[in-house]
Amino acid sequence: MANSDRISEVYKGEIWAESTQQVARDRIDWLVAQATGDVLDIGCSQGIASILCARRGLTVIGVDIQADRVEYAKAERENEPEDVRARLDFRLADGTALDFPDGSFDTVLMGEIVEHSPDASPLLAEAARVLRPTGRLVLTTPFGLSRHHDHYATFYVDSLVRLLAPHFTVEDLDIVDRYLRAVGRPGAMADPDGLVIASQPLMERALIAIQEAVQDEKERMRRYDIAIARYEQVNARMKNLEARLAHQSYRTEYVTWQLKSAKSRKWWRLGEALWSAKHPSQALRLPRNVATALRAAPRLEEPRPAATAGSPDRSGHYSAINIPEVPVPDGPSARDIKVAVILDVFSTGAFRYEWQQVAFGPDDWREVLERERPSLLFVESAWHGNDGRWATMMSAAGAPKQPVRDLVAWCKEQDIPTVFWNKEDPPNFDRFIETAKLFDHVFTVDADCVPRYVEAVGHDRVALLPFGAQPRIHNPVAVPGGRRHEVAFAGTYHAKKYPERAAQMETILGPAREFDLHIYSRISDDPDFAFPPEYTDHIVGSLPYERMLAAYKAYKVFLNVNSVTESPTMCARRVFELSACATPVVSGHSRALENVFGDLVRLSSTPEQTTEALVDLMKDADLRDRVGHLAMREVFAEHLYGHRAETVLTAAGISAPRRERSVSVILPTNRPDQIDHAIAQVAAQDHRPLQLVLVLHGIPADGVEARARAAGLEDVVVLSADASLTLGAILNLGIDAADGAYLAKMDDDNLYGRHYLSDLAYAFDYTTAGLVGKGAHYCEMRTHGVTLLRFPHLEHTEAELIQGGTILADGDALRKLRFSDLPRAVDSDLLRRARAEGVGIYSGDRFNFVSVRGDREAHTWKVSDAELMRHGRVAFHGPAGEHVLF
Repeated sequence: MANSDRISEVYKGEIWAESTQQVARDRIDWLVAQATGDVLDIGCSQGIASILCARRGLTVIGVDIQADRVEYAKAERENEPEDVRARLDFRLADGTALDFPDGSFDTVLMGEIVEHSPDASPLLAEAARVLRPTGRLVLTTPFGLSRHHDHYATFYVDSLVRLLAPHFTVEDLDIVDRYLRAVGRPGAMADPDGLVIASQPLMERALIAIQEAVQDEKERMRRYDIAIARYEQVNARMKNLEARLAHQSYRTEYVTWQLKSAKSRKWWRLGEALWSAKHPSQALRLPRNVATALRAAPRLEEPRPAATAGSPDRSGHYSAINIPEVPVPDGPSARDIKVAVILDVFSTGAFRYEWQQVAFGPDDWREVLERERPSLLFVESAWHGNDGRWATMMSAAGAPKQPVRDLVAWCKEQDIPTVFWNKEDPPNFDRFIETAKLFDHVFTVDADCVPRYVEAVGHDRVALLPFGAQPRIHNPVAVPGGRRHEVAFAGTYHAKKYPERAAQMETILGPAREFDLHIYSRISDDPDFAFPPEYTDHIVGSLPYERMLAAYKAYKVFLNVNSVTESPTMCARRVFELSACATPVVSGHSRALENVFGDLVRLSSTPEQTTEALVDLMKDADLRDRVGHLAMREVFAEHLYGHRAETVLTAAGISAPRRERSVSVILPTNRPDQIDHAIAQVAAQDHRPLQLVLVLHGIPADGVEARARAAGLEDVVVLSADASLTLGAILNLGIDAADGAYLAKMDDDNLYGRHYLSDLAYAFDYTTAGLVGKGAHYCEMRTHGVTLLRFPHLEHTEAELIQGGTILADGDALRKLRFSDLPRAVDSDLLRRARAEGVGIYSGDRFNFVSVRGDREAHTWKVSDAELMRHGRVAFHGPAGEHVLF
């Protein structure tokens, strides 16, 4: 096998970067410094540690299973003085079957060895055998994932301690330069859990060091991205200019050809002959000139545009930032109702999941509507309408055009209610008012315009219909790579049309330049729409709307500016969309944003306020996530296009409700002292309608139903189950008694915030999962006085694992799956069978739930404290409280 380990060359500074060399030297010098007496270097490789020990006067034997490495080490030995050579020997040997008697050495060195074996236990057992009772094992191995072709094991503190514990008692453990360093004495370890827990600060320091290294790498990548973005921008401008130049050259050639072609026509040449005859000197030449003019002239070849030139790309998209592509779902529709629509592209995507949309044009509307028989005509203040088919018919001078008038009149003849929605108020009230007068019902995004409409249209069927978010495309589901970018703005610079907007841009975008700002905007050569020069380095291109949906979730913070600032209700639809994605927004001031979102959107009126908001959000990931979550909750509770569709349909007298969201909580307990706590957790939920199915496992039911009703629960079912039944069997009793469209499994000792169920249920609006819950979750370890965050990577994502006490299931799915007749581990079994049946599992946010870890023996969930620590980090010292339950 070729020698791929060149550690001696690294140590001597012959290969690799200086920083890598220094890290390797420090690690090897530490190994050597721990050695005493007779030394065995297992996996000695090129022999550098063995040689250094021998130079210190120690007797050393180095062994390795790779012959070429041993030969290299022997050649290096020959370069040492005679006294060093006398103390130093290298042998080809297998570390799991050493040819040495028991107790032969004082020190065994293992420098980066255990990660090369799927199971290093035999190696450690042999090392313990050949050590003297007072000897020491000195070991190093990479901390965490180290991508290398011959690394077969990954070690963290817990996994390394568990590997060593049967053979060694670990006396010293540290993490330096992303390497674990351990020193142990022969003999099994009595309390490995204690060492793992005590090492938590050590792991935190190591993780912080890794995060700092990642930040350094991100900074380098940021500089590369900026350089690439500049190149892409310049390159795009060049291509654009080249295309425009080629197009202009073609137009010049074409006009020249037209002129020459015209001059070559008989009538032109005849005219020239007659005109010239007006001069006496040319009159005698007239017959000859006429004869010449009447002859056929050679045909001039029409010029063609260059094949590579194309036409100017004034609207194409490009982006220097790699934003993932996320598929946009096709359906299904929330309501079984057909609605005829004239909508621009954004509204088309917003409403398409709320009903069955029927689109048409001015040339086929009668044919389409007679065939489809819609229940409603819904028209917005469209500039282009249905992919341009209705362009200018409601907005140009003289609007509404006749096809619009005919369409609305026909719908009224057919008793089809008609609705007009002006999304362009207040600045375009006058432009669309004549169109609005045609319709039965009028909606506006601006509450201040409602009385104006009532006066103008002559009826009171006028109401507010603000923008919103569509959860099928605006949701917190994580995109590949997560929120790896910092701050973004998407939009156009308006220097003249909206002076307030331009002023807000200086207030909001100016300070953001210090926070790795990315601007998505199409290139414009018009000075009225071009960003000032100081923003040029931040413009990274433009994205089609489908990719922008992914960009919403690829950034930590988005910025917003407002063209309309004094409306009490009209604000940019982008703020609703971003908030539904749980993306924090920093915005210029707006009455509407203040009224709708309060402090959930950080409003700024000065550059200093913008800087303060960005510092707060960028430095504190927990604050960022909390603000994003609260804004998402506000949108999902009040501002979805489902709510907007319900408003429109109700006004039009159409009943088309969505599926009921009733939840039945199935809560088993065999602990009388936990009943009141369990009832209180369910009663506190703000989700309604809500049913509690309390299954008492071998304990009396006296007065329990009355206690539940006294706590505020109206729909209560109390079941008594024999103590001999398994946990799975009593859960199935709860399923059989439950009435809800959705079924929740809650535990009797955990903590649930009041928004726990409602937040979790929203996931059914934007995923196709049959089971939702929390993979990422907090765990309060009361015996240790800490609260862990477990599985933080399992947040807003499809998952194989969710915490058993957080399962919320589609009722049909769970009634089919049911729980297995098992005494414990019923949750993991259910999740395994769900995956096998093709039932999707989704892990939502980490908030509003705390798994309480008290007496392990009092719960069916038998997991060691160390196991919990291995998949989590300390989030709080003490209980979680309002940090989590909000």
